Amino acid sequence: MFYHSPQTGTNSGAIKLALRKGYSLSSEVCIAVGELRDLDGSISEVLGERAIKFLKKDRKAQYFGKTIKLLTPKADPGPIFGPLIAAFVPLPILEAWATQYPKLHIIYLPPDDASLAAYQAQYQSMSI
Repeated sequence: MFYHSPQTGTNSGAIKLALRKGYSLSSEVCIAVGELRDLDGSISEVLGERAIKFLKKDRKAQYFGKTIKLLTPKADPGPIFGPLIAAFVPLPILEAWATQYPKLHIIYLPPDDASLAAYQAQYQSMSI
């Protein structure tokens, strides 16, 4: 199933909503970003510096006792059992991950309005 945030851009409120939705579906989520530096800013504000440090180093961290894994185009976290939160990634990267992980729920945090419109048209996603 495909979901999206109605808010675009790097928004901490959207990240919180996505985590809430992700953890309602599973006890594990995977945050997918285009580059490691994308973890800085609003994602870091929500998860905290300690979790970001572990994500960058070990590709996984704990958030309120629940597992978060990290996926980037260059780093695969191994088996993913929970939903994929694609945070502010370009649509072509998201499309590749949707093909690679066809059974996962995907929660898209779009970087801009054009990406949101294209995602909604392609996947008939539901708003979180």
